[in-house]
Amino acid sequence: MLYTTMRLALLDWFKDTSGLSATIWADQASPRPGKPFAALKLISGPIRRGILDSVHQRGSNADTTKAAINGLRAYTLECQVFSNTMGQPQDILDDVVLSISDETKRELLKRRGSYTIDVTSAIDATAYIVYVDEIGITYTSGVGATLLSIRNGIVAAINANTYIDQRITAENGSTDAEFIVTAIAGLDLLVTVGSRLAITDSVEAYQCTIWGDSGVLDLSETQETIWEYRAQVDLFFDVTVRRLVDLGLIETVTILNEMSGDTFTVAKT
Repeated sequence: MLYTTMRLALLDWFKDTSGLSATIWADQASPRPGKPFAALKLISGPIRRGILDSVHQRGSNADTTKAAINGLRAYTLECQVFSNTMGQPQDILDDVVLSISDETKRELLKRRGSYTIDVTSAIDATAYIVYVDEIGITYTSGVGATLLSIRNGIVAAINANTYIDQRITAENGSTDAEFIVTAIAGLDLLVTVGSRLAITDSVEAYQCTIWGDSGVLDLSETQETIWEYRAQVDLFFDVTVRRLVDLGLIETVTILNEMSGDTFTVAKT
């Protein structure tokens, strides 16, 4: 699911930054579109970067402990642009490379159709904010606030927002603190959260950060006596992968080969 979602995000990002709606994956089974068009291909990855994945406990119930596992993966994206106009492919890819430093463009890589969010703490008279495509939806907690009351208030506030209510819905999740924001079919959104809220998706959560490029190459050549203008750039980026897993709690402990006089302490965590 992560790989599929990431490919969709990369395709949307490249279309926006290049201005080429005719952008395809080089390995897809379909005819080439008319020129100009772009073809993308993931040529390496996932490659683990940095230290080992980290594990963070998120809470527990009577049967399981939920833990979030976070880690970095590196990918290389090959981008080629084809055109009948001299210089156009290089110009388009130069714009794409320049857009790497544009945070508003990079945010497109994080867009997707569904987000699972947790209320992490309950504080009275405090604002809880969910941002949908940078539009803030605020719920302010009352006296005697609980995770459940705050969760319910946020869900109601999102569903009552007149600007976005035709594009997304919010619903209660599987715990008192959890809610799910879902876009209408065919629409991806960027959802971020303020303090005391956390995005906790089990399969789709990721954040892409492009960290380099190899320069734009002019690959123009003749194809069956017709001159084809083509350019390529390889982009390197990291993906922060997050998984939510259930770890069974230890109910009983059996100590083997104990010796007289040994002392053991068993603590449930």
